[in-house]
Amino acid sequence: SKNIQCSSTMNRWELRTENNEFVGCFARKEVAEGVKEALEKYRQEEIKEINLFSWYDAKKEQKVLSFNDVPARFAWIPPGSFVMGDEVYGQRHITTQGFWMQTTPVTQEQWFAIMQNNPAYFVSSGPTAPVENVSFTDVQEFIRRVGHVSLPSEAEWEYACRAGSTTKYHFGDDPDLLQEYAWYDKNAGSTTHSVAQLKPNTWDLYDMHGNVWEWCQDHWSDTHEGANADGIARSIPNDNLRERVIRGGSWHDYARNCRAASRRWFTPSNRNGDLGFRLMFY
Repeated sequence: SKNIQCSSTMNRWELRTENNEFVGCFARKEVAEGVKEALEKYRQEEIKEINLFSWYDAKKEQKVLSFNDVPARFAWIPPGSFVMGDEVYGQRHITTQGFWMQTTPVTQEQWFAIMQNNPAYFVSSGPTAPVENVSFTDVQEFIRRVGHVSLPSEAEWEYACRAGSTTKYHFGDDPDLLQEYAWYDKNAGSTTHSVAQLKPNTWDLYDMHGNVWEWCQDHWSDTHEGANADGIARSIPNDNLRERVIRGGSWHDYARNCRAASRRWFTPSNRNGDLGFRLMFY
């Protein structure tokens, strides 16, 4: 059983499953009980197998995958060419095939529907906030359970983020406009926020700038020199410990770190409260 228990310890309120798996810790009992109620709203008493199905939303021209009745929307990203990168990491001309990109980062309720736990540091941000505090390795297990989806390559991620633009951000070069599209250090209040609350890019993708950094499939390289011209992830065989690329910036980053070309790396085992992911498929 995965019923969530609320208990007091050291003047804090902890949430744990009946199997003693840690869910979250809060200063006030009413907050802990509110989170407990929200999480249990999206769980099933017994999940004998993952219930996955999809449908096409013709009105929005999106595909929808259902993770045990929790929907995840995907927008079509048309095939095309663009110049990846900037003066910091160099540039590379990329021609990518079309693909379906999740319109938001994976949320806490979507993660819970598949994994039956919630590792997020910001559980209090609610079930529709991005799941974070998940490692690359954790994400691969989530993907294995869902099937037929993957992380985007960093070229696919940047191409989808730019949505045809060539500016610093998908909406232009003015960082003063970023607060209309992204949760970052000036407006986030040191926490994550529910996805899809601000403006999307022209391909209907939300939170591509800010909220959480997003894992990409690629092994890290210091520059874009040698990146695959077809946009496929850069991979080093038999090296599961090498750093992986992350993209997008987060709730605590400055505007410059949320640029379309901004990139960092983390080891595959790293977990952090500003690090999540989104899915794609062909």
